[in-house]
Formats: sequence, structure tokens, C-alpha cells
Amino acid sequence: MKKHLVLLALAAFAHAGAWATTTYVFTGANYLPAQITNYTAAPCNQGDCANFTTAMKQTGSFTISAPLAPNLAGVNVKAQITSFSFHDGLTQYTNGNSELFFAVVWTNAQGDITGENIAIARWQATPGKYDFIGVNLMSAHNQECPAPLPSSTGACLGPPPASIPYFSKSYTNTGLAMHWETIQSAQAVQAVPVDNPFALVLTATGLLGLALQGRRKLLLKNSFQR
Repeated sequence: MKKHLVLLALAAFAHAGAWATTTYVFTGANYLPAQITNYTAAPCNQGDCANFTTAMKQTGSFTISAPLAPNLAGVNVKAQITSFSFHDGLTQYTNGNSELFFAVVWTNAQGDITGENIAIARWQATPGKYDFIGVNLMSAHNQECPAPLPSSTGACLGPPPASIPYFSKSYTNTGLAMHWETIQSAQAVQAVPVDNPFALVLTATGLLGLALQGRRKLLLKNSFQR
């Protein structure tokens, strides 16, 4: 009995605080020539100038602490996302350097993503310049914000200028084809270290003491019955 109780205590504490995550991975199609509009002015002297090519595409993923519910219909799951990382061929967007505006998703009966509307922006070092990705929709590089708010807000006042000589953009498949993969959380389960290892020892010792006490009572009872 005491052996089982101690093992139960150790197992419980070894898994206490364990958590699981689910990651959704996106792989887009390569940009087509007709989908690319690159800057034409040269030399580039405003912001981080770069051009999209047909060898590039959008890729990335986001992670949440629990699987998406099945049959979602346009639900914003931004609050559930613990981390994200997307790349459009020119810019790397992560939760450490970018602003996630929203992450609206649609799922099927299995909880897999069948549609999305995810918007992320990253401010450049040049004031008023930013990059933007609409996952599975379009990418913009070296965009100009005419009246930017503080970068911490991730917002821009007003539409961009009509003509931006150093602005590049590329459209993807405009949301017609989905390329999402769900990575289940089985391999992502991690054990959280016990904050107070002495508490674990004391608890296991306490359970062992209860087991020994119960054994002594049983022995006493048996001796009186004889």
C-alpha cells in the first residue's frame, strides 16, 4: 500500500503543471509574376527596400495552449495565441518584433483550419515605414504610414499615400487555397519543474507516514482480535 501511495504522489507531482500546446503550420504557394508589384525608383534611399520574387512564398505558424474548437466560423482567436512566426520571403514576423492585429479562423469538424484572416505588421527602423502580411492574402514591404501612432500600438493613422516609389507588394492565392497543417500536442507536453522541491519531498513523506500509520493500526487490530 505505501509503495503505491508514494508512486502515486511522485507521479502526480511529476506531471503537475504539465501543459500541452497545439501548433498550426501554414505553407503558401509561390508568388506568381502577375501578383508581384515591386518598387521602381532607384537607387533606393527610403526605408528597407527589397523586391518580391517568384521564388518566395508565405510560410509560418502560430501556437495556442489548447486545440481550436471544431466548426468555428470566423472567430478571432488572437487572445489564445501564445506565439507566432510568419515569413513572406522578405520579412520575418514574430510575436517578439511584430503586432498581431487579429487572427480570425474557420475550422472543420476535426478542428483543422479551413480558412483564416490573419493580419500582422512590423515597424521598420525608419520612422513611418512598416511591413505587413495578410496570411494567405498579400504581403507588403516598405509601406509608408503618413501619420503613424507610437510603434507600441501597432497602428497607423490614415491610408498610405497613393504613390509610394519604394513600396513592394505581392498577392498570394487570395485565400482560395488553404495549406494548413495541425501539429497535435502529444509531443509538445512538457513537465513543469516543481517550484518547491521540499514540498514534494514533504508531501511524499506525509503520504508514506499515513501509509505506515494505517499499517500499524491494522497490525494492532489483528493482535487484539487474536
